[in-house]
Amino acid sequence: MDNRDTHIAQSEAVITALAESMAHSPDDVRQLFDREYARLESQARIRAHLHALTVSNVRSILRRAAHSRDRAR
Repeated sequence: MDNRDTHIAQSEAVITALAESMAHSPDDVRQLFDREYARLESQARIRAHLHALTVSNVRSILRRAAHSRDRAR
């Protein structure tokens, strides 16, 4: 398994965990993850922590969405 395969496997595991813990579909989380990763990658000078930063940002986005949804009730 090369570095890219490892990264994909890690991403899928994180996507599944986020989807379960935040009550979202894995497909929605995967799309958000891919979009956020691409956004960050386009601006990144140092890519070593890109995956961790993407996970953190996606988690924050999902939390804000849940908070907004809860406030609307």
